[in-house]
Amino acid sequence: MTIKKLEKNEVFVFGTNRSGFHGAGAAGFAFKDSYKNDWKENLIMQKAIKAPVGHSDRIGKWAVFGIGKGLMIGNEGMSYGIITIEAPGKKRSVSLKFIEEQIEELYSFALSRPDLKFLVTTIGTGLAGFTVDEIKKLFFNVNLKISMPFNIILPEEFSNEHDAAIVVTGGRNFYFLKSAQEALSDVIFYLKEQNVKSITLIEGGALGIDTVCYNAAKNLEKEFDLKIETINADFKNGKSAGPKRNKEMLKRSLSFNKQICLSFPGGKGTLNCTQTAMDMKIETVTVDVKDLNKEDQNFYNQILNNNKLMKANNDGVDHINIYSKAKTELGCYLSNFAKVELILEEGLFYSVEAYWFYLKLKKLYPLDQIEKIKKMNGYEAKKFGGDMLDKQEKDRLYTFEEFYGKIKLAIEQKYEKMPERIVKQLKETHNLPFLHYYVFNHIEVDAGYSWLLFLNDELRKKRLNKA
Repeated sequence: MTIKKLEKNEVFVFGTNRSGFHGAGAAGFAFKDSYKNDWKENLIMQKAIKAPVGHSDRIGKWAVFGIGKGLMIGNEGMSYGIITIEAPGKKRSVSLKFIEEQIEELYSFALSRPDLKFLVTTIGTGLAGFTVDEIKKLFFNVNLKISMPFNIILPEEFSNEHDAAIVVTGGRNFYFLKSAQEALSDVIFYLKEQNVKSITLIEGGALGIDTVCYNAAKNLEKEFDLKIETINADFKNGKSAGPKRNKEMLKRSLSFNKQICLSFPGGKGTLNCTQTAMDMKIETVTVDVKDLNKEDQNFYNQILNNNKLMKANNDGVDHINIYSKAKTELGCYLSNFAKVELILEEGLFYSVEAYWFYLKLKKLYPLDQIEKIKKMNGYEAKKFGGDMLDKQEKDRLYTFEEFYGKIKLAIEQKYEKMPERIVKQLKETHNLPFLHYYVFNHIEVDAGYSWLLFLNDELRKKRLNKA
């Protein structure tokens, strides 16, 4: 939307710098009727620069020189400034949070002036250096105290008329990429039939379904122009971290024109998220276990059946818990914390846990800063790696297949180096399923990572066949 003239009840909303130096872009057009960066030669600008505060030479077409924020009354109409840059040339020099606060102020002012129409330009996306998506999100942020008033008119670039969001929910033990990708594709085709042009997948950054759907979306993003947003849980909220994160994902989806909650098999958290979506009148598509392909059905049912055995007192009797504090020596050895020298492509490591965190940290830090993790035991590596990761704004660092392949090589080597006494235990318990859970205050907590259990099951068979 190119705005060249205003009606008497219209206000031109533009991005500017803090000092109100309206030299170019939309700010330049509002003040001197020119988008060009020609302020050095422009007579209107030169007069304004030399004029004292309050002088008529500071009043331009729609804007006022020296004012960077709020309503301005010019010689030919009105404008409203939003500071999107500290000073000319300093891209991304103000925070998105600061811009969001000003948008909320604009909404409040627009509500107080229902007689006016506020014509918003693509603020912040030119000389200020922000992307359209970054600024667009701010206008539709459901956490704003004020909803967008009727008299705010957005440019087509910021419109959500043809946008849709897919919120995914499901269990931490759902690692079936093919089934997830098929379900996601079906929902995308359903939305495309409704003339939806832009689709965003919203996932919660957790193990299981979030990880799988992230990877599925990565596989589909080029074909369908699919975007991905990750909303992580804040574990400072304790037990409520998951439900709060789920609600935040659903609230985020309300800023799109259309929303769908895609619900996969899971536990109480999944049920809570799905029910919350229904309560919010969000269309919900449920993928049941019976909807999975046969192989995935069998695997998932095996996980559910095995989890019924999750009793620490029976560790070593009807299952083997892979855990650093397991009751069996075998379970402790198979834990990623166990000390085993592993010679891998990246060097010598003293535990799978050290290698696990090294792989993640190498995507974020110079190698000389993380080299020492190689010689750490599992507990040290988890502490060091966890602290380093917490300092970074991070998205998914690997595809599931890429990370799986690396970790498989490490664990495979651990099976090859397995001491004979452990091999003996492996043989004696070959018919017991592997589980992975923690025990806190005599309470068993599923650790997730079901793919690690299937991997260990595969490597157990391979090692016993070799023995």
